[in-house]
Amino acid sequence: MLGPTAILIKNDLPDFPDEVVQTWLLPLAKSAGWPPTPLSRWDHILMHRPLSFWRSVEWEKRRVSLNQFSLEHESLRRIQGLLDANVRGVYNIYAQQISNTGQRFRRIVRYLQQHGSLPAPPVLLSGGFQYEVLDGNHRLAAYFCVGASLLGPTCWVGQPRSPASNMR
Repeated sequence: MLGPTAILIKNDLPDFPDEVVQTWLLPLAKSAGWPPTPLSRWDHILMHRPLSFWRSVEWEKRRVSLNQFSLEHESLRRIQGLLDANVRGVYNIYAQQISNTGQRFRRIVRYLQQHGSLPAPPVLLSGGFQYEVLDGNHRLAAYFCVGASLLGPTCWVGQPRSPASNMR
């Protein structure tokens, strides 16, 4: 059952799966408010794309084979920074600004070791040949730390509809 904030999000983004709303947008909406406003945290969270773009995204839950070449540069940089902070003990922006980063990372590693899967699917946006990580940087850092399988983790993958399919 969706709560009032999740219902507001679903009114604006009706094609978003409930799980994507609950894992990615809802926790942020509770602190940043909904709907997104110009020049707010949402600009960064929504990857500098308007709600009209996000309404055009189709979602699929599937296994995704991920490696350093399948992630776009900024996503790979964030995951590497989390690995540096949580595995190598580097005091970087992730160690400074995410107060519970080590605790989160260790919890996910333990879950992966016990269950062989991530506690929740990361949320990715397909850009054709590479993926942007929208939600799940800690999960993917732990996944790469434990040892990525060739099959890849189960992820929610968003794919913008082509302009021709928007004319339906």
